Amino acid sequence: MKAIQITMEEKLLERLDAYPEAGRRGRSAVVREAVADYLARKESEEIDLGLERAYGPGSPPDELEGWAGESAIDLAYEAAYSASPLVELDDWPAEAASLEETALARAQGSVGQEGGV
Repeated sequence: MKAIQITMEEKLLERLDAYPEAGRRGRSAVVREAVADYLARKESEEIDLGLERAYGPGSPPDELEGWAGESAIDLAYEAAYSASPLVELDDWPAEAASLEETALARAQGSVGQEGGV
């Protein structure tokens, strides 16, 4: 991450500081999330404008129904800000741990290429 400096009206800063989440996560985290939300909203508006230019005003054509929220931007944002990890460690098969141990042992030079720890 890169540190930046921003200017904010005192009243707006007071409103931000009034939220416990800003105290828990820090101002920077809340501002980053607000900027990400803003950019996602603007990108969605651009997509809507493009659809309107292509298909005319109104709702999207029937073939586009059900695709709302499925853009790469939406999916990446959801993954970045989801409360749970993408992969739970408990979901890994036992063989993965064994393979990881073998790879680590090989990297440390304590096992031959034929395998086994």
